[in-house]
Formats: sequence, structure tokens, C-alpha cells
Amino acid sequence: MISKRILQGFLFLNIFIIFYGYLVGFGKSLWFDELLTINQAREIFNINLKENLTKDPNSSFFYFLYYVEKLLRIFNINLLDENINLIRAINLIGIIPILLSYTILRNEKLQINLYIVFLLLISSNYFFYYILEIRTYFLLLSFTFLLSVLNLTDTLEIKYKYLFIFSSIIISIFHIYGFTISMSILFYRLILNFYQKNYIRLKINIYILFLLLLIFFLIYWLNISNPEVISKNSYLKFHLYYVGNFVRWNFNTLIFLFVASILIIFFKINKSSNIHNFINYFFNKFYLNILGQIIPIIFLLFVIISISLLITPIFHHRFFIIINPGLILIGGLLGFDLFKNNQQKILLIIFLTIMTFVNIKFYLKNITNSEQNIEWVVKKTFKQNCENSDVYFNDDGKVGILDHVNQIVQIYSKNLRPIKPLSTIDLSKFQNSKKINKDCEVLIFSFHTYNLEKNLDKVNFKSLVYEVNYAPNVIGENTSKAGAIVLIK
Repeated sequence: MISKRILQGFLFLNIFIIFYGYLVGFGKSLWFDELLTINQAREIFNINLKENLTKDPNSSFFYFLYYVEKLLRIFNINLLDENINLIRAINLIGIIPILLSYTILRNEKLQINLYIVFLLLISSNYFFYYILEIRTYFLLLSFTFLLSVLNLTDTLEIKYKYLFIFSSIIISIFHIYGFTISMSILFYRLILNFYQKNYIRLKINIYILFLLLLIFFLIYWLNISNPEVISKNSYLKFHLYYVGNFVRWNFNTLIFLFVASILIIFFKINKSSNIHNFINYFFNKFYLNILGQIIPIIFLLFVIISISLLITPIFHHRFFIIINPGLILIGGLLGFDLFKNNQQKILLIIFLTIMTFVNIKFYLKNITNSEQNIEWVVKKTFKQNCENSDVYFNDDGKVGILDHVNQIVQIYSKNLRPIKPLSTIDLSKFQNSKKINKDCEVLIFSFHTYNLEKNLDKVNFKSLVYEVNYAPNVIGENTSKAGAIVLIK
């Protein structure tokens, strides 16, 4: 009872932290990928189906969700003229599968600690960061959570088969990793039902498998058969910092899994009279449920590594958001075994305090601050009518970026200017332009400024007196590197 009250208190506290961060962060600047998503959503009915399916290495279907901006105009709500950030509310759809998961876990009366499950769910940076981002990841998280819960109930093929099919289709058409985790869970169910000789369930598994494969080829075939689209994945090559980010973003969950596992093993050893009794502790329905969450993750990693090595790299810590729900449910299962009495309440309080500290100190900033303060950059650069004054964008030599930049600028400002890449700047013309257009203070701008200073040196800016102003309210240790404007004195 004491442990239950402690968990309830910390759950309420951490929900409040999320709620506070959501309200504060709702008005933060959209970053490049989010703005690109909005632009692609606006064009989705202006291009043919083939272009839509190959425009993004992943499925383009989630862009239809953000077309809601156009639909709102029926009710005279114009996000472009009012507040484009309102479109963030589309992520609240993800609350539906989470509530369904809660209802299922409660009704099925599983040996799982619901407080631990939902504390870990909301105490991951995947939850903090993506609940507001205008991308598909929060929906992936919530629907994968539902699929993992359905797998845990062991009635997937009977009681919840239609819910599993619907959820699998949703995340499969949103992201290739969504299809992969659905198939991984399905393969586990196939093996389990074959081993148990439950051929009725096995037949249902096979039907669902063929349905998902059909959907996969309909949606992704043009992508996987097009070398040009495949080449867009080059940035997804394996990097150690992807692994590091995954660990940091799941810090609370991974620490709980490690500590809980060590403590459970220690307690079981103390209670066991011999090695046979100790081994028997881990061969029951409870621990088989844990295995049922681990095996799909192993399948998933095997597929991802194989594709990355043999076909094209598809490795990124963002995509591994779909592993998070399985880890959370394992945590809930271990939590049930660990806290079924009050002896460990001191350890529980210590862990929950650390978790809450991590949420406030590290994860909260990711919900309240933007990755790039593009809104600030655009409004500083295009705050007045300077249509005759060129402005230079720190393109870093990347092809095709300027087309997107023009579209993004129009989201935050109607005062357009001719935009040229910084790499093409002519300093003599640049200085003349500055004399003619004295009121147009900003003559260079950048959304992501990793190499801004180097690029300025490349075009001999050392000969000029200039000032770089960096964007405020952004994520990262060095917050000056996520947007900037350059003024010539």
C-alpha cells in the first residue's frame, strides 16, 4: 500500500511536469524537418501518387494528417495567418492508443505494475520530445505501445485481432520501422503458436502477415526499387552517437531495468536453497511474458542490421522509438515482482527521485525549447519589405536546400527577399547593396550554424566588420549553434 501511494504521488508529479512543458513548449519555433513536413503536406494533392510515394524514403501517408490545416479553412481557421503551431495538436491522436492500452492492461489483470509502466512511458525523452513535434514519431510510439500491450495479453489472435490489424496498418503506412516492429511481433506470435501447436491462432497470424506484406509492397515498392530514393538514406549510416542518443533518451527506463534485474536476481538467490530452485523462478508465465517483449526487439534489430549491411543504411536513434514500449512493459513486469511488498520502498523512492530529476533537468528543456529557432531567424531577417535587397543563406553547399528555405520563410513572414546561397556571395556587390538598403539590417541568415563561421571565412569575411547574433531558446549545450543572423557594421 505504501509503495502504491509513493508511485501515485510521483506519477502525478511527472504528469504535471509533462503538462507544464507541453503548455510552455506549444508556442516554440518549428524546426526544419517540421516545416518541411508542413510544406509537403500542403502539396500532397498537387502532385501525382508516384511523386508522393517517392518524395520521402519513408511512407508519405502521414502527410495526409497534416493536411488538416487545409480542412480547417472550411471553418475560417487559417493557421498560416494565425498560429501555425496549432497543428501540433494532431499528436493528441496518440493519446487514444495509450488510453486503450491502459484499459486493456487493467481489464486483463496482468501481473504488471501499471504505475511503473506509465511513469516510464512519460519519463522517456522520446515522449517528452515527440509529443509536440510535427512528425510521425509520437504516433509510432503510442501505437507501438498498444501493439506491445496486445502481445502481452496473449489473446492477440482472438480478442484483439482486429485492433492489432488496424494498429499494425496505421504504423506500417506511417513509417518503415512501424511495419518492421509489427512484423517482428507477428513472427514471435507465429513461432509461439507453432510451438504450442495452436493452429487456429497460427492461421490468423499467417493471414495478418500476408495482409501486412501486401500493404508493404503497395506503399514501399516504388521506394525500395528506386536507387535515387535509396541514396537519400546515406545519412543513416551507423554512428556511435546514435547509440549514445538512444541510451540518453531512454536513461530512466534503462537504469530501472538494470537495477531491477540485479535486485530481483539477488533476492531470488537469497531465497533459493539450490541452483535448481533458482532456475525455476525464471521459468514461469511471468518471466515468459518478459521474453515475449524481448524476442520481437531481437527480431527487429536483426532485420535493421541486415538491411543496413546488405541493402541501404536505415539506422537512427529517432527510429528506435519503437523499441521503447517493449522496454517499458518489461520494466512494468519487473516492477511488479520487485515491489509486490513494501520492503524495497526506500529503493523505490530513490529511483523515482532520480527519474524526476532527469525529467526536470534534462528532458523538460526538449519539450520547451526548439531544436532550431527558425521563427526568430526568419522574423529578424524578413521583418520589413526588402524586396530589392538580396539576403544570403548559409547553405553549406548543399544542393536543393534553397527551394525549401523559400517555402519555409513564407510560413513565418510575408516580407520576401531574393535569397541566394552564401557560397555565391560577391563582396563588392554585397557592400553596395548594404549602402543602398541601410534599413535591411540582416544580410546573411542561417537555420543550423555548425559551419557558419568557417563558411564566412571561406568568402573572405575577415575583411569586414560583422556581428553574428545567435537564436535564443534552443536545445543543446551550445545553444548558439541552432540559428543565426549576420549583420554588417
